[in-house]
Amino acid sequence: FKLPDGGTLEGEMYGEAVDACAELTPRGHGGYVAVCFTLRNTTSSALEVKLPGGLIFISSSTTVQNGLLAQEQTISLPPQTATPIYLHLFCLNADRDVSWYEDLFTFGPITDHPGLEEIVSLIRGKSIDDEDEERIVQWAVWEVTDDAGRISEETREALRAL
Repeated sequence: FKLPDGGTLEGEMYGEAVDACAELTPRGHGGYVAVCFTLRNTTSSALEVKLPGGLIFISSSTTVQNGLLAQEQTISLPPQTATPIYLHLFCLNADRDVSWYEDLFTFGPITDHPGLEEIVSLIRGKSIDDEDEERIVQWAVWEVTDDAGRISEETREALRAL
């Protein structure tokens, strides 16, 4: 993943709501991975940054979960301004620790795994309004990453029903 021209990551990407994100409502869904970072618009015009569904956030530690942004997030950056971003993500590694404020992350690739791509496609444009719905998506992700490599028909139907 690459930010658009004029958009830069300012400083580190932390694994929880550090001071810059403490007052922000998180974007995205998932309860085990959170990232806080600041995007700077270096241009004299407003800039729109699209973080696509399927974008993976990579932990610098092999003991901390990597995260999946399952639904696209569009962020508007005013000209010549730094904007803090707080995201909740789905966990890609059931056997690793949840993210914490001292953990560091980087933008990773957009997934090309068929199972994860299917999940992203099935929930595109849907409202995920509560913890039960988040739990359905998280279990689907773990079916792919930590179990069969694909989602079951039962999980597929649960995702369609969201």
